[in-house]
Amino acid sequence: MEDTESNKMKPENSIRSMFEKKFKAMQTSAASPNTTRESDGKSSSSSPQNTLQIEATRMESGSLSARKEPPAKNGQLVNTDFDACLAISIKCLRFLLGKGLEFIGQDDLGLWAMNNEENFTELLNFLATQNEESRQAVSENAMECLQITPFELQKDLIRACAKATTKLIVQDLGDDYFGIIVDGSRDKDYEYHLSLYLRYVDKKGMVIERFLGIVRVDDFTAVSCKAAIDSLLMEHSLNPCKIRGQSYNGANDLTGNFNSDIIGLKNLIMKESQCAYHSHCFSHPLHSTLANAAGSCDDCIIVFMTLADLLGLVKGSCTREEMLQETQAQEVLEALGSCELEIRKYAIEEFGLHRPYSWLEYDHYKTLLHVVTLFTTIDKVLDLIAVISSAEYRGKARTILFSFFSFEFVFVAHLMVAIFGYTNALNLALQRRDRDLGNVVSLVSVVKNQLQRMRSDQGWEKLINEVSSFCVRNDIEVPDMSADYDPVGRSKRFYKPSTNLDHFRGDVYFSVTDKQLQELNNLFDDTNTELLSCMACLNPANCFSSFDKQKLIRLAEFYPGEFSAVDLKSLEIQLDMFIADMRSDDRFRNLKDLAELSVKLVETKKDEFYSNVYLLLKLMLILPVANPSIERTISGMNFVKYRLLNSVADQQVYDSLTTYVEREVFPLVLDDDIISWFKNIKT
Repeated sequence: MEDTESNKMKPENSIRSMFEKKFKAMQTSAASPNTTRESDGKSSSSSPQNTLQIEATRMESGSLSARKEPPAKNGQLVNTDFDACLAISIKCLRFLLGKGLEFIGQDDLGLWAMNNEENFTELLNFLATQNEESRQAVSENAMECLQITPFELQKDLIRACAKATTKLIVQDLGDDYFGIIVDGSRDKDYEYHLSLYLRYVDKKGMVIERFLGIVRVDDFTAVSCKAAIDSLLMEHSLNPCKIRGQSYNGANDLTGNFNSDIIGLKNLIMKESQCAYHSHCFSHPLHSTLANAAGSCDDCIIVFMTLADLLGLVKGSCTREEMLQETQAQEVLEALGSCELEIRKYAIEEFGLHRPYSWLEYDHYKTLLHVVTLFTTIDKVLDLIAVISSAEYRGKARTILFSFFSFEFVFVAHLMVAIFGYTNALNLALQRRDRDLGNVVSLVSVVKNQLQRMRSDQGWEKLINEVSSFCVRNDIEVPDMSADYDPVGRSKRFYKPSTNLDHFRGDVYFSVTDKQLQELNNLFDDTNTELLSCMACLNPANCFSSFDKQKLIRLAEFYPGEFSAVDLKSLEIQLDMFIADMRSDDRFRNLKDLAELSVKLVETKKDEFYSNVYLLLKLMLILPVANPSIERTISGMNFVKYRLLNSVADQQVYDSLTTYVEREVFPLVLDDDIISWFKNIKT
């Protein structure tokens, strides 16, 4: 009767008492470690910790394995009551981990929050009502002995789930070539973490990107990141010499430090694998990367942070956003009344930008273009907020206005509008699903030439005249370029003595322009550009209209380890047969990109006939530039970044992220594998 009543107790009424019993039992466990039940069959006062110790001892001594194992049911081997309890617990974990739900807290003593405990316990009780076998497993093991709810047991089960998931991913990759995509992030304690994704072509010819894991790093230097990458690869028995492509998501780093030593990291990886070519991950906005490069200039950082504060202030309230729209509508009506605007331009331009999390997060080109165009409108709205809002928002509005009406802000805003304007076509081309690599290479060359012209004296004169005219129209003081530079609202000790001309022309204009050119050259160097140009020659679009045999042979020469002199000769012959076959086969007529070509070759088994061509195609696909979309990976990176940002990351957080990001793979893991991993962890 006492057991029945205790089983009906609510979780919130039993958790605290359970821990009290647990710690008391730890003190008496040495005296009676093997006592688990009274002679009359009722539960004794032994704690969950004792039960766990007993089970661990029995597993170590082989007593569990000595039992007769009943036959497997639905692919799941349940050989003991303890395993039955684990099996139903895994069902709960599959749901909670797959949905990214919390169910274990991170309190100092390992005690979980009441609400989080309810998620797991209530789901466990629900499953127990579905059949008699589950009810017995829960009532006899989970509720009576409390083996399922202790923090340590749940943590080990999550670890087992993550291990089994990554093992399945590594088995799918096998001993094939792969590329890596690296992302940097931090948690709320400003601890740095490095995430690693694998990119490979599976047995069906599909391009696959999988999350391998996270590891903590001391900093984002090349040496630290290289050691972290090696540790993750070695943990899963992956050979770094098999790397054939590398890419870095610097736009995801909130600290701005991850991009600082990427060149050194690339070189370290290429020392082990000479063919691990780097490429810009095309799905990452180019403007975010360029804005990060411009962050080396203090004036640019202040402008970007001011814009982030502006968007947060305006977009943080529906009332303030409506104030902006109403003010803009009033200005349009006044302009129409004075015939300053044509009727066809009456459509009100919406200040429709999402609220950013940092100065690297918003659409820089669109934001700067709106700010320059709607300068007077934003000024009126900020004036209004600075008068009628609460003290907090009045202070924010006045701070923004102080920076808003400085020559430094206007100068940098116009400079970045010009730079982002030249690079915008390339930025859009890189993110198109149906991107043409040939056009991308052409745009890269055009953008570099435009920035080089912008760096000339004529480019400087054009910009300074445009900025001066804008300042005169908006009553902003234009400084005398021959006078000494006096930073507005900033201490002089952070700036070397110079004239306004030297500061704005040398320290800002030429410095920022040079940084943009340098970043583009790093992203699209001569080798990278030639790779892209050669890859475009195998594009199946328009019945292989871009096919060029000589360029494809040149591409194979970039991989001497895969293509010897004999292989190159064989490739030349195969390419002649390949292109004739592709253009005559209707099954290959409507293909759009390299990824579809790879799948179709495997489906038709022509990858076996043209083995060298297919190997070259796989090496292309390993580079992130070849896939039309990797939004799933970007979404996973964003989830990892913001999950870490709001927690103190530890191994348990890493494991739960693995199962959530790879929620497509996690359901394919068998319960037997999870239980096996769990027992290995416990022993």
